[in-house]
Amino acid sequence: MRRCAGETVAHLAAKRGIHQTMVNAWKKQALAGMATVFSGKVVT
Repeated sequence: MRRCAGETVAHLAAKRGIHQTMVNAWKKQALAGMATVFSGKVVT
């Protein structure tokens, strides 16, 4: 999910009809996964 400038997590969640904790969980997962994606290592 792309965050637009000036939008809060609460606003994004309300706009999509989901709870704020879901947005935060997805963000946490994405940030954790990016380290693996950009490390160049293959994870099996």
